[in-house]
Amino acid sequence: MKSWFRNVLVIFTVTLFILPAAAALAKDLPKERLVPPIGLLGTTSDYSPQRYNMMRMIVASWKKLGINAYIDPTKYEAMIKRAFRSKRFDAYIINWSPKLVRLEPNVFLRSMLTSENAGWDGINVSGYQNIAYDKLADAQKVALDTRDRKDIVDFIQEFLYERQPHHAFMHQKNFRAYNQKNFKDVILAPGTGPWSFWTDWSATPTGSQRVFRQSGVADFKTLNPIMTQLITDQWLMAHIYDTLMRIGPDAKPQLWAATGYKWLDAKTLDVTVRTDMKFHDGKPVTVEDIAFSFEYGRKSGYLLSFLDNLESTEILGKGKLRFKLKEPDAGFLFTVLCQVPILPKHIWGEIENPATFANSNPIGSGPFKFAYHRRDEELSLKAYKEHFAPPKNDGFLFVVYGNQEAIVGAMERGEVDSCGSASLDPLQAERLAKNKDIKVVAPLTFGMYMLEYNTRIPPWNDVHFRRAVSYAVPVEAMIKRVWNGHGVPAGAILSPENKFWHNSKLPPWPYDMEKAKQELIKAGYEWDDQGRLYYPAPENDRRWIDTIDQYKTYETHPIDWRNP
Repeated sequence: MKSWFRNVLVIFTVTLFILPAAAALAKDLPKERLVPPIGLLGTTSDYSPQRYNMMRMIVASWKKLGINAYIDPTKYEAMIKRAFRSKRFDAYIINWSPKLVRLEPNVFLRSMLTSENAGWDGINVSGYQNIAYDKLADAQKVALDTRDRKDIVDFIQEFLYERQPHHAFMHQKNFRAYNQKNFKDVILAPGTGPWSFWTDWSATPTGSQRVFRQSGVADFKTLNPIMTQLITDQWLMAHIYDTLMRIGPDAKPQLWAATGYKWLDAKTLDVTVRTDMKFHDGKPVTVEDIAFSFEYGRKSGYLLSFLDNLESTEILGKGKLRFKLKEPDAGFLFTVLCQVPILPKHIWGEIENPATFANSNPIGSGPFKFAYHRRDEELSLKAYKEHFAPPKNDGFLFVVYGNQEAIVGAMERGEVDSCGSASLDPLQAERLAKNKDIKVVAPLTFGMYMLEYNTRIPPWNDVHFRRAVSYAVPVEAMIKRVWNGHGVPAGAILSPENKFWHNSKLPPWPYDMEKAKQELIKAGYEWDDQGRLYYPAPENDRRWIDTIDQYKTYETHPIDWRNP
């Protein structure tokens, strides 16, 4: 990227929000300046004891700064609604799971952080709204030259590292296991190991056990590919439904139902597709089905944000399509062509509202064909041998066990071949590793544990306050005590496992209580004789306010949750 571009961005960023001038210290500390109680929203201890224990350690550390911090454990569904819908939280601890699509930098850097996605239904959980950042995020999206884009993506990671609109603090090692006696040549996916489409597709039988048996603690929420939100449901749909491209084991888009593509210009893409494909009911897959799928995909809440930039899908002839974009999108192959399922128009064309359609007998064209589903017990897929890339085995069976300990026991008894979506804890991993038939792996996730700060409201709209509480996260102690050492501290928002896009120049963010206090002093915060933290006096206010809530979120939804 040209040096002038970086210089312009730096100048724009610095001048957009000017730091207040220094002023004299206040002599008294009025009650209205007391920093209000700060809640850390997260899961209950029964849902995730590890996350709950990290919440306790973080809150204890924040209290040392004079913050009236408290843990706010909430049942999972209610927690998700508060974070993603009502925005009733101060800080929120989240585990961003390693969906393969999140290897594309546009997901973490643009979709989850720009102003346009900070509203009620947006996935910008922190509500960060900064014009300079929006311009950066847009710039990386339209940079079609990979080297230029890499430079911008690196700069964005530096920007976020400095401003801390949210705080990525740990990349977890995911312990998973599979049966190496029953199956060979098992492909391990980046970030998830033996839990991926590629695992289930590649597992090659060594003997009489010819169906690869995955396991899970809970059943799938839906069999409807348009309504999937959870990573587990999307994993299942990838077996039944084809896409034009797939994210390969090397974390790069690869041709799948498409046989080739060519960019005519920055906003026009021609794609050639296979002409010999059939749906599981025997009807041929046509370009009309594919074009229909991209239009119908707009009915999906999950896919809508990715398809918003797609202006049109045009049929050029047998086996050829043209995609026209509203603006250039460097991640289009990754986030759109690898995600939109190819639907049979003769079925879905009759479904006006997909939200009301159970799709209890899903018909796709993928390598696996639906066989049966017994709710909360098991789901069976058969290998679709007529597929252009049939599985190496005879099928896939998903068995529900209710909890991870039951799955470990089932693996020891040889009842299942993989531990599925839920990670093993270190003791369970050590236990299974003693079994010669079982292979245990621990890939570093490209997701992360993160603190989402609600930057729509004070004190979270202040860079200095955010940096202070980030310095006060005892990450090394949490990794040691909660995770038995199986994790690494985070620095850049993009994981080291995302090797090409990760900014390796940024070190892990440190735990440093002295730096935390200095950040608060720098901004003019004060403490009373009881050690309680107060906002700066007007004449000494040096806070760095770098985000403004243009949605005015709390004018009609009051801040009423601060009750430790």
